Amino acid sequence: MKYLLTLFILVHSLSAKDTFVPLREGDDVPMNVVDLWSGLDLRTDPIEKEIVKTYEEDGVVCEYVMYTVATIKGKRSRIAAYYTYPKGGKDLPAFVWAHGGGQRAEKERGIYFAKQGYATLDINWNGRELDPDVKKNTDWGNVDPTQGKRFYPKALREKRHTGAEPDEYTIDAVVSPRNKYWFMLAYAGRRGITFLEQQEQVDPERIGFTGFSMGGNITSFCAIDKRLKAVAPIVGGSGFSYDRIAGYPSVRGTQKNHDLLSNTIEPQAYWPHVTAPVMFISGTNDFHGRLDFLQRCADLLPKDTVWTMSQTMHNNHSPGSKQYLALEYWFDHYLKGEVLAVPTTAQSSFSKVSDDMWRLEVTPDDIENVEAVQIYYSWDTAISNRFNKPIETKRNGHQWSAEIPTRSELPVTAFANILYKSHSGVAEETLSGKTDVFSITSRFYSEIPDQMDEEMYVGLQLDRTFEPVFAEFPKDNLIWAVRPQDQSVITYKFNDYALAFPSDKKLKFQVVPADEELNLIVSFSSHKHLIKSQNELSKDVSISKRFKEAGDLVISLDELVKESGNESERISSWHNVSTMKVSLRKSSRERINLLDPETSGKYLRSIEWVD
Repeated sequence: MKYLLTLFILVHSLSAKDTFVPLREGDDVPMNVVDLWSGLDLRTDPIEKEIVKTYEEDGVVCEYVMYTVATIKGKRSRIAAYYTYPKGGKDLPAFVWAHGGGQRAEKERGIYFAKQGYATLDINWNGRELDPDVKKNTDWGNVDPTQGKRFYPKALREKRHTGAEPDEYTIDAVVSPRNKYWFMLAYAGRRGITFLEQQEQVDPERIGFTGFSMGGNITSFCAIDKRLKAVAPIVGGSGFSYDRIAGYPSVRGTQKNHDLLSNTIEPQAYWPHVTAPVMFISGTNDFHGRLDFLQRCADLLPKDTVWTMSQTMHNNHSPGSKQYLALEYWFDHYLKGEVLAVPTTAQSSFSKVSDDMWRLEVTPDDIENVEAVQIYYSWDTAISNRFNKPIETKRNGHQWSAEIPTRSELPVTAFANILYKSHSGVAEETLSGKTDVFSITSRFYSEIPDQMDEEMYVGLQLDRTFEPVFAEFPKDNLIWAVRPQDQSVITYKFNDYALAFPSDKKLKFQVVPADEELNLIVSFSSHKHLIKSQNELSKDVSISKRFKEAGDLVISLDELVKESGNESERISSWHNVSTMKVSLRKSSRERINLLDPETSGKYLRSIEWVD
């Protein structure tokens, strides 16, 4: 049977009509999203599903499949994927998952969601190996939207093709948005929807879409598909890739054919056409799913489109359990039809009280299940490095508020992160560990002065306050975030423009070992792109110390240096530190979560400034 299917696909490939009519000189090039997708029927080409290998475990079936994306220049583009579902399942809710750049489809991810009652299609668009015993994999044929030979063995180019310009491996022979890699990745994702609606296990009326990083962008492009009932871009889909950050020099350069691509194949061009409910999942410091721009995208949605956000605090590109539980509840409500819903985006307002004070007021939905309301603000526009500073909140009935200090010459940003109790009331398993709460983020507010020099923050001089204690545990836990991958904690506090960090001061870490030796590791990164010095540190520098008994690790600025031959790079000022990461391990290699209620303050008491 498998031989006959392969023979059918081969014969069909030789005789199949091209999916796209190539554009040539004189043809009209699509200039907007509607024209780009007009006339394309995602169901016309046969899917030609091929089951390459089947896995079964714990009542779950996972099929390693191939399906047809399109025929281009006479050759089939075929993509590998994991199609996973509960054994014996019928009329299941389902969704497509698109992985991120440099990543691949994951069988374990599909198995996890199958145990939650879903069928999923995890597409392997980048073509990386999935199973060492299986050679058959994604084959894009005569086009190549992948990241190049580093990841994709069959890549036609060394690196990905980022522009609209034509070459021998593009769809069109003229400058066209269909030549940029995003178009084929989006087309493959939408064909994944077609795949799901044709499977006997799936209810075609209950299909969603989600994806991570580049997969978040793919989600934003596919979100216009009217077959979708809910979407959730994760650390992606924020668009406005080449917009300058106010007060900072541009580090992204410019994009050739910028207007054409921005209007046809950038996320911001798609959100005005999306009617399915949208959950934006990201981190407050994410370099790719950028918080400020996600709010701009949310504002582009049609007024009747339901949307919300779930942000991981002080985090870059690594959502936590609170966000993944929110994702599950989002799909449970909109795909499964469960009554318990994700709370709507909180009603909020941001108003000027005086020349040096603004007020954020937040009224959460589902007030009975609110665990905490945390309000954060900043005077910084740099999304990736910004320190979102927690501030004391006041509660009045169902409303929480905070008075936020400002400076007339600086922007001010503010938002609330609202923690809700899990629907079960106890800790629940997610893709990123257990949690008994999930987060829903309020609207993000940003007030920027009309006139801002494009390099205002470079060497910015302000009157600042010196505080001798940098952080105490657990008192200051809200300025940190846990990195799920290694249980280290990270802070952006050095970017607090209200505080002074004198270069002649040293950081002292007070450590109290328990029953075994501890290893403390502290890592620093710098604002390389903001500093007019070739010798500023461009990579992280780490300092560590082992403790058998109570003691201190003292770090001076002079130690933040890396030697490379005759060259050296250093962090020349504490104010040039972008992030500080702290990791604590036992001699048994057990990693200690410094923010866990059971361990916070037990091993690392405080971080202080000393002479």
